[in-house]
Amino acid sequence: MLLAADDTRVTVGATVVNAAPFGPLAVLAPCRVVALVEEPDRCGFAYGSLPGHPLDGKEQFTVERTDGGVLLRIRSVSRPRGLAGLAPAPARAGQRHVDRRYAAAARRLAARDAA
Repeated sequence: MLLAADDTRVTVGATVVNAAPFGPLAVLAPCRVVALVEEPDRCGFAYGSLPGHPLDGKEQFTVERTDGGVLLRIRSVSRPRGLAGLAPAPARAGQRHVDRRYAAAARRLAARDAA
């Protein structure tokens, strides 16, 4: 869940803070947009984690038109830091869970737009 953002548009240098529910609490995950992809049949962005994020890394999200439809790619490179470093397996499982939620949200949007 997005908690805060500098702007409504994705721009290089923008800061976003996501909040991932964890039981009755939420884990805050601040990030900064570090790159944009703007091509005729491909667009997206990449962000890197900021201090306070449970992981140290980057994620890239791109959407690409193909002959067969639309392809969403999510690429993540990270390692646990801080308290997450004490339990790296659950931290990685949490990252996979978040990536699955991103993909599910994209599928819902695509189904809504196709209807």
